[in-house]
Amino acid sequence: MYPSALENVVRGFREIAEFEAVVTERRRMAELVIRIEVEGADGAAVARSLEARMQERLNLRPRVDLAKRGQLPRYELKARRFRIERSGSAPASLSPSSASSPPPRP
Repeated sequence: MYPSALENVVRGFREIAEFEAVVTERRRMAELVIRIEVEGADGAAVARSLEARMQERLNLRPRVDLAKRGQLPRYELKARRFRIERSGSAPASLSPSSASSPPPRP
């Protein structure tokens, strides 16, 4: 999956002011977590709608977490908004080439 596909779905929600996506990998299991800042709407409702739309459009079941307004960094580059975090290693940016194939196993 390309990060731009995920971003296109997220950007379909005007209420989402900022977001970041992190793939965490622990014990050989990967989980996609999308953190969102919501403005002018019920954050929990927006999170549920985003989860449903991700499954509908991309066949993904991410966990969507709410962040307080101003809590997320304001990203200028898309690559920094998408990260992979593996147990025991530093976060890495997610590039289209790494997003289209599964991460290497330790």
